[in-house]
Amino acid sequence: DNEGEEQEVTEEPVVAPTAVTRRKKKKQASKTEEVVNESWIKPPPLPPPALPSLPSAEKTRKMAEKNKLQTKKQEKENELKQEMKLKYACLSFLSYVVPVPMCLQELSRHGKLVPIVHELSKTDDLRLPSLQFLQTLAPLATTCPILDIDVLGTVFIDTLMDQNTTAMDSKQMASQGLAVTILDFTSKELQEKAMVAISTLIQSNVKKCAVQRSMSSSDQKNRTLLAKLTFTLTMIVRQVVGATHLRSILESKDLLVSLVHLVEWRYDVRTAEQQQQQQQRKNQL
Repeated sequence: DNEGEEQEVTEEPVVAPTAVTRRKKKKQASKTEEVVNESWIKPPPLPPPALPSLPSAEKTRKMAEKNKLQTKKQEKENELKQEMKLKYACLSFLSYVVPVPMCLQELSRHGKLVPIVHELSKTDDLRLPSLQFLQTLAPLATTCPILDIDVLGTVFIDTLMDQNTTAMDSKQMASQGLAVTILDFTSKELQEKAMVAISTLIQSNVKKCAVQRSMSSSDQKNRTLLAKLTFTLTMIVRQVVGATHLRSILESKDLLVSLVHLVEWRYDVRTAEQQQQQQQRKNQL
């Protein structure tokens, strides 16, 4: 009996298969559909980036030519800048040596000098030194027959008539040169042209300073420069007041009204009263 018990074989219990209900089938089907849908929505992986293509021989040649042209252009601009500085220095130096008799004698041998400087005066960078040189040369033009005084006068008149790009310093220089040369012009038409330019400029300056006033610092500085220029222009008017062929320009109503406003500009009663009141208040304090 004991041997029979030891040899007894233990058998595993038989488990009945799990029943698959309709609800479980639906859940399994829905999970399968979600997996399929997710795999469909997910984008495919991107392809690897393409290797950089080497420039062709033609493209390399064009790029080299372009760089070469840009280099040449930059070198040319630098040369022009250096040449402009050299011309500016030369004109400034000539302005200082003109009064020397030997230098004036040497300059008078070059008949094309004044026309060349006239062309240089049309450029913005060289306008001021060119006018400075011609203005220094103007008092000596009457004693030097080679120098054409009408050419000098034309340069000064064109500078005064330019209302766009000419700076105030250049106009001041031109007015000083015109004051020296206007009575020696050989052409009456040139004198009339000069007086028309002067009359127009006086009216414009008086309007800017006496009518269109502003208390800003830049406006005050411009008024100071305009006052100096207007003073030089009125002195030219005094010089030619006896010329009969200029009488119609000097007696024009617009110029006379501007001169009256000029007096009012230099002595403004209202401004003087305000300054006196401010001074009295300061004294009382």
